[in-house]
Amino acid sequence: MSSSQRLWIIGAWVVLAVAALGGIALTPYSTAFAMGPAILLGLAGIGLGVIALIQGWRPAMGVLLGIALLVFASNIRGEVEGSPNAGQAFDAASAAKLGLFALALVCGLGMLPRTLPRLLSRPGIFLSLFVAWATITAPLSLAPIYSLGMVFGMVAWLVFGAAVGERFEMTEIALVLMLALSAFLTGSLFMYFFVPELGQFFTLGAYRLKGLASTPNEAAQMAAIFLICGVAYVMGGGAPRIARPWMRPWLLVSAVMALAVLAMAQTRGAVLGLVCAVVAMAFQRLRLAWLGLFIALLLIPTIGAWVLASPDPQNFLSNEAAKLSRSGGTSELTSFAGRTAIWGFALDQIGNRPITGYGYGAGARVLVEKYATRWGETTGSAHNAFIQTTLDLGLVGGGLLVAVFAWSFVSLFRSPHPFRDGMFILVLVTCLLESAVSKAANAIVLIWMCSLFVRDEAPAAATGPEPEEERSPSVA
Repeated sequence: MSSSQRLWIIGAWVVLAVAALGGIALTPYSTAFAMGPAILLGLAGIGLGVIALIQGWRPAMGVLLGIALLVFASNIRGEVEGSPNAGQAFDAASAAKLGLFALALVCGLGMLPRTLPRLLSRPGIFLSLFVAWATITAPLSLAPIYSLGMVFGMVAWLVFGAAVGERFEMTEIALVLMLALSAFLTGSLFMYFFVPELGQFFTLGAYRLKGLASTPNEAAQMAAIFLICGVAYVMGGGAPRIARPWMRPWLLVSAVMALAVLAMAQTRGAVLGLVCAVVAMAFQRLRLAWLGLFIALLLIPTIGAWVLASPDPQNFLSNEAAKLSRSGGTSELTSFAGRTAIWGFALDQIGNRPITGYGYGAGARVLVEKYATRWGETTGSAHNAFIQTTLDLGLVGGGLLVAVFAWSFVSLFRSPHPFRDGMFILVLVTCLLESAVSKAANAIVLIWMCSLFVRDEAPAAATGPEPEEERSPSVA
């Protein structure tokens, strides 16, 4: 690939990224939630068509991956979580997302003969059965059309994720995700400082950053994913490329922005997931088992000295735990910020329809209509992906989701892979505290799919001599 072709692809990606951010920024000011998504979908479709004609499927898939991540990470949906129509609304924003699902499905189907082995792998089979069960139960859903839309999105991500894993190296996937997320982080910080009524979220006396995302938790998740992609990029052989003049300052600035978003979002779950993911990547990829023993031996006396030196050793745990809560009380931590109450309520509702559930994505309607938080607000999220999926699709759907995570857990030890392992740990921690992968229209689902089907390659594969096309990975 010539330098002019690379510049053309990068330029096209930048134009589309700016168009995406412009569409997202316009959306909150459009009462019909139509202007931003419509502009975005039109430009993305035209741009992808031109790129596919000139450069082929591979660049088009790369651009679509970046654009889709930007769109689904940002709050362009026409419904507000907790509103009476949550879980069943359909509007211009939904149409735009369905359009991106269709583009992803077309790109994935274009690679279908080559991606069949990935789709027939264990995670591919489990997810295919998951989609099949969601389709079978759709007629019984509280919102059948909405459930079918969710099924369509999941099929698109499944086929597209397998195609991305087949066509791209791990370092290329990480680079595309980091490019898209750097735009997201920039937009989020801009919204926080210059459009605070949209970029900030007030809770328990504190202003938290949500930026372009729907909630502070989702903004923090995107920041954590950027940092995990950076670690995976270096571990996968991308370190020599960082020496290029444009990459080092960009990565440094973007990493600082990611840390800033993570800190200002004040999301403890995302921080915990990031730390656990990086530790798992280091242990499995660099074989630092001895470091774990050293840290354990160092922490035991340190914690002991900390307890003895505290003013009130008998109440040490409760006093220190109170410092981690936003309300200043330990009950916030022991109840997981009120999550235990909604978990119990959701489990009771699962008992009413344990086999089929309430329909893919329609479980939110049950929560909105029948449950109120401790602040008197309504929510469509069970704040646990496994519970939310079981609420939607019954024990069968929840069991299939658990099967995918069980496979990832086994692969963590049998065939370590930095990107897949890091994403697995982050997604797992997120799923325990949020309804992360229970909805197809979610950026973390797209990244999770790509990580499940990423190539099993040697860590040094990208550091040796490469063909001209592969030595300088484009954003596509």
